[in-house]
Amino acid sequence: MSIQHFEAFKADLTSIHRRFREKSSSLNGLLVHLRATCERAERFDDVEQAIGHCRKRTDKRIAKYRPALERLVSVWGTDEPYPADLPASGRGPGRGAARALVAAAKKELETMKGFVSGDAVQFPGCIHPAKRKKVLAAAKAFANKAGVQVGGTGAAVAGLGSPRWQSGMLQRSYGTVTRNRAGVCTTFAHTAAHILDKRHGTARIEIVSFRNHVFVVVGREGGYDRKLRSYVLPNYSTWSGDWHVVDGWAGAMGHEVVYRKTVGYPYIAMMHPLTLVMANDFDE
Repeated sequence: MSIQHFEAFKADLTSIHRRFREKSSSLNGLLVHLRATCERAERFDDVEQAIGHCRKRTDKRIAKYRPALERLVSVWGTDEPYPADLPASGRGPGRGAARALVAAAKKELETMKGFVSGDAVQFPGCIHPAKRKKVLAAAKAFANKAGVQVGGTGAAVAGLGSPRWQSGMLQRSYGTVTRNRAGVCTTFAHTAAHILDKRHGTARIEIVSFRNHVFVVVGREGGYDRKLRSYVLPNYSTWSGDWHVVDGWAGAMGHEVVYRKTVGYPYIAMMHPLTLVMANDFDE
């Protein structure tokens, strides 16, 4: 039965991450162990014991596979059939995952509405009209503070190569932004991504770049095209899933931070073309 369990487990992994590849996966060590012991499978005590066979058990990419790992552990080494309760639609961790993650993080995400946009003076047309005077005054006052740095612009992070998740970088940006109560779109995007990531949800989190603007998309389903060493997302009008836009810079410019798809989002013109900067499920 464990041979069937092994094949069902791989199918389960693919349903969670459509670009799952065994050789490059964070679960590679476990998969090697499972393949080698199919004929004499022994039960795992718990999920942590199974994860212990991974080459790097602290790899953060493993977290998104936990539901599949729990299903595997429940049947491995038994004659029970592999559980049938796979993620909704068989495409990712379920349609409610993004909504649940964003809802859990929303209170902290919205603190960025009280922060300063360090480059508001350069982009006055992006400020909420009713809050332009207040936002510009805060930006000018902040600019007069000696020795305070808020970081670069979105253009500085586009096209960096492999969009692997860099949790250390995100945490550092989070620390700088929350300490200074100020940032630019890049550091606000890093901060939002860290706030979302530390809740260990199962939804996909992507930092994306439009030329000189950077923000976060949560729960998008689908792939992207690799062109000119960049990862280009298809037009947002084709995206599936219950996705959300999280834009801390928009919050600092007087708008909201969280948007369900593009409803109410003030920068729709910056939704295409988009390049992937980082993704928490990038597995190559």
